[in-house]
Amino acid sequence: FFDADVSARLLNSISASEGVGTPIPTTTASQQQKLTWVDLILGCARTGNRDALGVVVATLHNTCSQHKELAVKVATDSILISNLLRQMLPAKQVVTGSDQEDDKADSATEWISLFIEKLCREGLLELMYNAISSSSVTTPEHLVLLHC
Repeated sequence: FFDADVSARLLNSISASEGVGTPIPTTTASQQQKLTWVDLILGCARTGNRDALGVVVATLHNTCSQHKELAVKVATDSILISNLLRQMLPAKQVVTGSDQEDDKADSATEWISLFIEKLCREGLLELMYNAISSSSVTTPEHLVLLHC
């Protein structure tokens, strides 16, 4: 759905949530904002488009596979890791709390799991755990991370 050249330029300019990214076109230069991975993830989540979320996380996964320094940056980004963990299951499944045997996973769940597992295999579990820790309190994000 993107031209290959546009996709390559976008990937080269997006970073974690620390504000480094590509400008979003606006009417004036003073109104330009930075596009981040968190922006993409939250945009997909707000629209409920789990397939698009899966594509964004797959792209992040593949980009981190090629750029190891980005993987460390992502693992230490509390906003990014927290949002990935919060999007693990579709909101509908979390709200209903259904215990049915049907498969609750979708492409976004699969890609988020694969990505978190990849970061853990690279020895970044402790960095991710510390990134989502704000105190000695255990949060739902901690439980999801440890379950992966």
